[in-house]
Amino acid sequence: MSSMEQLYQSIQHKNSRDHIETALHIYAASFKDHDIEKRSQLFADNARFEDPANAPAFNGLAAIQQFWQGLKAAPYSLEPEVHQVVICGDSALLDFTMHMKAQSESRSLHVRDIFEFDEQGKISSLKAFWDPSCLNEES
Repeated sequence: MSSMEQLYQSIQHKNSRDHIETALHIYAASFKDHDIEKRSQLFADNARFEDPANAPAFNGLAAIQQFWQGLKAAPYSLEPEVHQVVICGDSALLDFTMHMKAQSESRSLHVRDIFEFDEQGKISSLKAFWDPSCLNEES
């Protein structure tokens, strides 16, 4: 085993890698189906959500669900494309592109979300990292 593998193996965690990876894929896929209920089941009741990072936070699941309801009402479809999942203990990074398609235009937003998972395996914190340079027109 290399020293890098040994270092990674030394990371403390309460949740399995499979649990976290599955949760992140469910999270991403739930946007395509506008499945707020499925997404909500992944989050702790007292979760903190920042989209984008350092914007005013949504604290608690009810506030986060309100934010998602606003996305559901938007006049475009959402189609996430997951590029990479990186897991370090109970923290994870989801690197993905959200394709947003409307009748008259299509755009994409390349996002990197940082997740923290609690002892119950629920998402306790999410920070979405994106800025205007991550937004692209699609043909």
